[in-house]
Amino acid sequence: MANQGNSIRVSSRAPLFFYVGLGKRLLAEHGEVHLSALGFAVSTVVTVAELLKKDKLAVEVQLGTCLEALTDDGKARPVHKPKLMIVLRKAPDFDKIMAEQAKEREARQEARAAQQVSQQAPAQ
Repeated sequence: MANQGNSIRVSSRAPLFFYVGLGKRLLAEHGEVHLSALGFAVSTVVTVAELLKKDKLAVEVQLGTCLEALTDDGKARPVHKPKLMIVLRKAPDFDKIMAEQAKEREARQEARAAQQVSQQAPAQ
């Protein structure tokens, strides 16, 4: 069973890369992340998992599907929604790749800061 600390319930409302970033953080902290989604968010959870796998940050450990019965207070019968659960584990090169990405991000920030300083310098 998933530890609440390394579980992500993916929604179709939040931006895709919010979940990618959260997945990276949870992989770094826990070594494993449990992704799940209902209904329209299923395509989002698949995309999140595939992006993490494509970047060689995670490997797929488990995949599961089911129909989740959701009850609405105003309705007598439950509504069945498709549910997808994906368990990803940290890839062997995760730490190395994340360190490289951090260096690239830092270099971009330094270049951006230098550009802003040069634009603000008075012309002589």
